[in-house]
Amino acid sequence: MALTLHPSGKIDGINNDNFDESLTGSRVIQYVQAPYTDVNNRHSESAGNWESTGNHVDITPTNTNNIIIIGGYITAYSDANAVQAFGINNGSSTDAIWRCGIENKDSGWYPVNFTWNQTAGTTNQLTFTLYHARVGGSGNSYMGWTSSPGTSANWANMWAMEVVA
Repeated sequence: MALTLHPSGKIDGINNDNFDESLTGSRVIQYVQAPYTDVNNRHSESAGNWESTGNHVDITPTNTNNIIIIGGYITAYSDANAVQAFGINNGSSTDAIWRCGIENKDSGWYPVNFTWNQTAGTTNQLTFTLYHARVGGSGNSYMGWTSSPGTSANWANMWAMEVVA
């Protein structure tokens, strides 16, 4: 079969399944955006315990060897001398390597970005949940702008990507 290259970038004459299998190297093969109802939670923590925020994203890998990358952001507030941290729980443990956090010195709301990855290890659905803890200082730490977000994402977002390893 002949290949036809169009000025628009479209290529005719390629069987997409065979073409995809012929590619080498890493490439995103699946992207999942969490619905706003899965990320619009509010969570407070003051005892220094790792707790679920309720914010999560689900993805069903297509290959056990592929890499799953999780990313997102939230807004965070702490009492003047509290230090808070965030980590991803993959259903069996909360990551201790790719944690992120913030030390608020002025009791303001700040954006916090997070990322995490793992080998899929399964083709069953995986749920990745954002966990939260006050890890230093004293007082309360909050995640999520409001306790009544309605139909908003509450200044939060979370996504998952599957990448060919």
